[in-house]
Amino acid sequence: MHDDSVTEGELSTENGVSLLDVKYHVLLQYITQLVYVIGRKLHGATLEGSPAVDALIRDRIILEKLKPIEQKLKYQLDKLIRAASLGPSANDGDQGKCDACMSMFNPYSFKPNPQQLVGAGDDKDAAEDDAAKLYRAPRMAPVHYDEGADAQEKRKKHEQRLLEKAAKSRLIQDLVAEYDDRPERMGVEGGARDGYGGDDALERREQERVRYEEENFTRLSLSKREARRMRDGGLTRFTNEFKVRVR
Repeated sequence: MHDDSVTEGELSTENGVSLLDVKYHVLLQYITQLVYVIGRKLHGATLEGSPAVDALIRDRIILEKLKPIEQKLKYQLDKLIRAASLGPSANDGDQGKCDACMSMFNPYSFKPNPQQLVGAGDDKDAAEDDAAKLYRAPRMAPVHYDEGADAQEKRKKHEQRLLEKAAKSRLIQDLVAEYDDRPERMGVEGGARDGYGGDDALERREQERVRYEEENFTRLSLSKREARRMRDGGLTRFTNEFKVRVR
């Protein structure tokens, strides 16, 4: 059917795809030369120096080179073949449609169309935005920060530690001793709370160490850190009846 249409001129092949034209012509030559070579071998003739062998090699190389090109153009070729399979055009309108189908082979016709990304309601929104071009600052509403139970508990413990630390400081203790009516505590050297520079924790540890040594008749060695703290603070203590400078 299509062969009759081509021979009778109903299908125009002048503006076809040149790649397919080359492929079909080379394939036809290759088959012709192959039949000629098979015929000579059947008759027992020699093929040495025959131009048909060189023609077969040339056509085979051309066909191999056309394969990657045809693979790259497969999408365009499939669309053209699908458009051509719709049938011949009878009037000018159909001819225009056929020309439009042939224009699909143009690489620029495959570029994306941004208009298709816009929804139907976007045009209305864009028109409304163009109508009112006043800048409207976003409104920031104040929001109360609600602390969790864990955060409140941690904050209370932190405040309690700060109060305890402040109560043990030398400055606070001096102020309390100055304005308080209660009797002052006297240190081992006769000063008011001067035994360990007002550090109750260090004083308790020292008393505990002395008590342990007296009860167990043994001496405990001071660490370098404790000895440095006592030496830097100018601390002294009595052992038995002798005043020993801690070094």
